[in-house]
Amino acid sequence: CDMDTGIRGRTLAEEIRKAGKSRAVRAIVLRADSPGGDPLPSDLVARALRETAKRKPVIVSQGQVAASGGYWISMDADTIVASPLTVTGSIGVISGWVWNEEFGAKVGLAYDGVKHGKAADMEQGIRLPVVDQVIPARNLTSEERARVEHLIRTTYADFVAKVAAGRGLDTKYVDSIGQGRVWSGTRGQEKQLVDELGGLWRSLQIAKAAAGLPAERAVQLVERPGRSAVDLSGLQ
Repeated sequence: CDMDTGIRGRTLAEEIRKAGKSRAVRAIVLRADSPGGDPLPSDLVARALRETAKRKPVIVSQGQVAASGGYWISMDADTIVASPLTVTGSIGVISGWVWNEEFGAKVGLAYDGVKHGKAADMEQGIRLPVVDQVIPARNLTSEERARVEHLIRTTYADFVAKVAAGRGLDTKYVDSIGQGRVWSGTRGQEKQLVDELGGLWRSLQIAKAAAGLPAERAVQLVERPGRSAVDLSGLQ
């Protein structure tokens, strides 16, 4: 998940809000296929779905992977549909720290800078060419490590609480099946993380029924924001 790549958090959230306000759209199907990433874009999409679900049916169709951030954008749907082999769940937060101990000297790269404040240079260091990634020049101090750990634990607690609220579950139960564990779609249904097993077509059928449309009535499927991101289909 990323803000301007992957699920395109800002763009997708805005598309969901527009569909939620459109009188022509009777129900929304979100196709979620993501291994996760930054919590912020996932939360933007989840918030837009949560707001939209107050106005009209929202169904999430999980693809091959709907884990971590992929599950974050699923949890507030009225119905979550996954295939038996979908990798779902992964309710957890993980982080790591890589720093330049001697690598820069070995490859001929150096870093220098001016800072104001003890932690101002925490994420500053050599920039690798081609991949355009920065490797911090130093390891974390014990104080910085404690702050990062607090942030991780706080984010995890927020994730658990939101899953519990979205799925109508107890937070202790969500924690017991969370902590980064992944489940197949079948096991996810047993754990109450998934409502039904099926594919995108089954999700469209559920959306049509939830919108109160007769089974035989023809509908128009409108896909937003495009096939390269997440399938967003409106039924009218």
